[in-house]
Amino acid sequence: MAKLPSSTCGVVDRLIRNFIWGRNEDKEKLHLVKWSNICQPKKRGLGLRASQPFNEALLVKLR
Repeated sequence: MAKLPSSTCGVVDRLIRNFIWGRNEDKEKLHLVKWSNICQPKKRGLGLRASQPFNEALLVKLR
């Protein structure tokens, strides 16, 4: 199992953020919640995970 490049993780995170915040090519909406708050566990956030730390955690589990 190979580690995803950080550039790929950044693209994945950007796509998720754009979807959550309703951004498209024509317009950008105001961000009402910080990305770090969205990535909190479900009790405090949405339960989403940033892709790079999640990728590293999966690799550690598979060793």
